[in-house]
Amino acid sequence: MVPNIKYKKVYLSYQLGLIKPDIELFKLVQTESGVNPEEILFVDDKSENLIAPTNLGWKTILFNPNQAQEGVDKIKKMIL
Repeated sequence: MVPNIKYKKVYLSYQLGLIKPDIELFKLVQTESGVNPEEILFVDDKSENLIAPTNLGWKTILFNPNQAQEGVDKIKKMIL
């Protein structure tokens, strides 16, 4: 189970009018959040969506829903 985290804000691409993997989406989130890039963890199930945030210095995880426990373990390792 992924730890229950209280997020200050959740960014949804459709609400921002941008579509992954557009780097402008990730730049907007980074700027608006005020969080240092190396402190941001982005999880996605498509490798092409990890390229832009990785290039911006974000931590990324490719999550395979068919191996959910492995993905959860990776997330826990990154955030705990």
